[in-house]
Amino acid sequence: MSYLVFDLDETLADLTFIYHFLMSLRIKEHILETQPYMIYFFPTKLEEQLELTYQKFVERILQEELSGPLGILRPGILQKMKEIAALKRNGTVKGVVIYSNNSHLPSLHFVRDIIELHTGPLFDDCIHWLHPSREDDKVNPFIMKTWSALLRILHEGPTRAPANLSPASVYFFDDLGHTDLMMELKEQYYKVPAFHSTTSVDRISEIYAEVLSQSQIPMHHLLIYLVDLFDVQSTARYNPEEGTLDTVLTTIRALIPSKPHVHQPAHDYGIQMIGDVINEQSASSNQSIPSAQSTSSAQSNQRKRKHRRRYTRRERRITIKKRAYK
Repeated sequence: MSYLVFDLDETLADLTFIYHFLMSLRIKEHILETQPYMIYFFPTKLEEQLELTYQKFVERILQEELSGPLGILRPGILQKMKEIAALKRNGTVKGVVIYSNNSHLPSLHFVRDIIELHTGPLFDDCIHWLHPSREDDKVNPFIMKTWSALLRILHEGPTRAPANLSPASVYFFDDLGHTDLMMELKEQYYKVPAFHSTTSVDRISEIYAEVLSQSQIPMHHLLIYLVDLFDVQSTARYNPEEGTLDTVLTTIRALIPSKPHVHQPAHDYGIQMIGDVINEQSASSNQSIPSAQSTSSAQSNQRKRKHRRRYTRRERRITIKKRAYK
């Protein structure tokens, strides 16, 4: 039985260019985290309208990722997650968790919702930076991930892993190197190359405008909350006639950072690393005696795994010079 744990940012996805669009649809969650006393004043009707719009947004993003891809999710991750879901259903994989230093919980839920719309139920838990199980992670002056915190998450959370869970049963994927976890998990810590979004902001804007125009949300009403949420100046707050869909789009797009040129390598070792673990788990669940052909194939796969793990070890030797903010 094994447990698979994934970082979020630049491992599963890159939400840089969709983040503010997402925030505008998850206003309630933001209020709960930052101003919980205000939740009683948040209109129930607006909450319901935003929830329906969010669900449509998730559906459209998934459609684009499957047909494009759109470039928010790591290319190939949807297929790999579908394979992991199958392994979880047959009991080979016991638990799957997102463990991120991102402090915006709706970002984790967004990626989870897109993936699970494609795979069915998959993730046991989404752990963000502010999760109460992460006290041990905050002892270090650097923002790191630790084995003690991860064990607590897997044991005390919905995954219900045994208290004496061995690191040998855990596979971890992250684009950053977290020293404590590396030491505990050894070769089962997969340091994947960072994924950077290749999506077009115009394309996201079109999808967002499409789902928002189909909703019954009064744009001026929404804009009042967005001005507070994003802490921006807008005369539309005081003039209902300026509260249009175009004004909402302009307000959000003004907050999105300029997009640098991103060169994605033709070969993604990250997806291959995840695929290696899936193949390893699939092989472990097959109790039949391997044929000569399958033995040859297994030896070939073993050579490939060794090659990619050498790649991973080379990455690990690089000195980490920046704080792990993701």
